[in-house]
Order: sequence, then structure tokens, then C-alpha cells
Amino acid sequence: YNAGATRAPIAGATVNLENTQLSTTTDRDGRYRFATVAVGKATVIVTAAGFATDSDTGTVEPGATATLDFGLVALQRPPATGTVTGLVLDSAGRGIANATVSVAGTGLSTKTDANGNYRLEGIPTGAQTVTASASGFLDHSETVSVKGEPVAVNLVLTAILGGLPRPSPAGTITGG
Repeated sequence: YNAGATRAPIAGATVNLENTQLSTTTDRDGRYRFATVAVGKATVIVTAAGFATDSDTGTVEPGATATLDFGLVALQRPPATGTVTGLVLDSAGRGIANATVSVAGTGLSTKTDANGNYRLEGIPTGAQTVTASASGFLDHSETVSVKGEPVAVNLVLTAILGGLPRPSPAGTITGG
């Protein structure tokens, strides 16, 4: 069974009787059985994916059943992380050198290279907010889904002109 909080049975664990060819797997209730085991000391070894291996030794008496129960301990898995790569660009599509790219709430950040390329590794998987900032530009953030494989995210920054965003092309209105 799982020795953690659930104490749930572990189906499909491999159970070996040491120094023999005997091997079996646990059933859906986490049970196993070896019949016709030689009398004397017997060591049983249990392995299951995601759990620490466990073993125990018992004594098999003539005509009797020896019971060896196991509580397997789940292995600690490192937190899943991923990578975000991309470009920080201005509105004309030119790379912005030395821009800062950060991931909210993680303390992770990096600077872009001369062409605006960046790469951030070790980002926790799941929804993350990636923000780019550079002198003379408004910050821009995007929420991305970080996975085990790299995710590409290009961030476009709007230039600030005299403290205001650069105006878009203007037209004229006349009246009479």
C-alpha cells in the first residue's frame, strides 16, 4: 500500500522473492502471494514506479503462512519546469537589445541579446505571466502555458514618445 496520507493499495507493484526465480505483481487490492516457498528465512523485495523500493525478511515455517506487508513511500519528484524563448520586438518588428524579460512571481528574469532574443529556463509549468520591459517602451505582458517542451513567445513593445505612446497614423476631420 501507499504509506502516504492515502494509504491506498498499489496495484501492479513487482514483488520478488530474493535468491529465487519467483516474481509476481500485486493485484488491484495491493495483495500478492507466493505458494510453495522453501522453509526458512525468505526476503521479499517490492518495487513500484514512483515509490522507493522496500524489502523485508520473514521466516517460513512448515505448513504455515508468513505474512510480509509493505508500506511503500512515494518518491519526491522535482517540480516540473519548462522554458520560454522568443524575441522582444518594437512595433516595426526590430529586435530590442538589452530588454528585461521576467516571469511574474518567480524571481526569474533575463536580458535580451543584441537581436532581441531571450531564453528563460526553470519556469514552473502551468499558466505564467511573462513581461518584457525596456527603456523608452511601455511594458508588455502575456500569459503563456509553460510545458515540458520550450514555448516560443514574441513580445512587442510600444515606444514611448514624450512620455506618451507613439500615436498611430492620424487622419483629418473637416466640417462645414
